[in-house]
Amino acid sequence: GRGSVPTIEDNAVLDCEDAGVVVEDGADPLLTGNVIAGCGGGGVIVRGAHTRGRIVNCHIHSNRERDVFVTAGARPAVEQNTIHGGSGYGIVVAQGAAGHFTGNSVHGYADHCVLVRERATPSFVANHIGYGQHRGVLVYDG
Repeated sequence: GRGSVPTIEDNAVLDCEDAGVVVEDGADPLLTGNVIAGCGGGGVIVRGAHTRGRIVNCHIHSNRERDVFVTAGARPAVEQNTIHGGSGYGIVVAQGAAGHFTGNSVHGYADHCVLVRERATPSFVANHIGYGQHRGVLVYDG
């Protein structure tokens, strides 16, 4: 919740029916060195105005829908992660969200590796993005 600033480090979050990790309501955690995989509702969801957080050096893979979903005004820093092999999208930024995505490897998706939509304004710098069956990066407003 609002004002929460925990560190979540070196954990394995595996095979959850819903999302592996949800950051919301103004929280600002550090997620580092975690493996987040096989979750039915996505890997990491960051949502809500004033919600930030840093996701650093995590291995996020093989989740359903999307591995990283940033929405509803959230603004995390997503840095130096390996994100791959989900059944949908690698990273989705939507609904006025933003954030900084730096030095990530995003590859091997059934759909687009990166999808930016609905007034989102993220920055992507020095990432390796590839091997999506459709587009590496798709940006649209709708």
